[in-house]
Amino acid sequence: DTGRAAPLLWLNSSFRGQLPRPFEPWPGGLSTNPPAMNDRNTEEPSRYSKLSDCSLAVDVVLPSQKEPPLDSATWEPLHCEQFLDAERSRLPWRAFHVPFGLSRARNSYVEYCVWRR
Repeated sequence: DTGRAAPLLWLNSSFRGQLPRPFEPWPGGLSTNPPAMNDRNTEEPSRYSKLSDCSLAVDVVLPSQKEPPLDSATWEPLHCEQFLDAERSRLPWRAFHVPFGLSRARNSYVEYCVWRR
């Protein structure tokens, strides 16, 4: 159903930077400094939600990541696309698309998927 809005939630992962948060209510929300923000881009644990709070999840599984993939007994993929794995793809091939299959042959890709519970 595309007519329903859902909040964007963040799950804890190996990323340790500051994640976005929703704006405060209009009209002041665009100009106020919301709580739990910092100017050092450091992690803010209050941004995280639990996976059990989610009915959809967006995930990419990289060979180097520490988190386990989503449980396929509980989650099913709705849509997946190929995503460039920059760690396993060398320059200059990963920086520019070279036609005729050259980019595909010289780069590594992983699946970036939307999952449904």
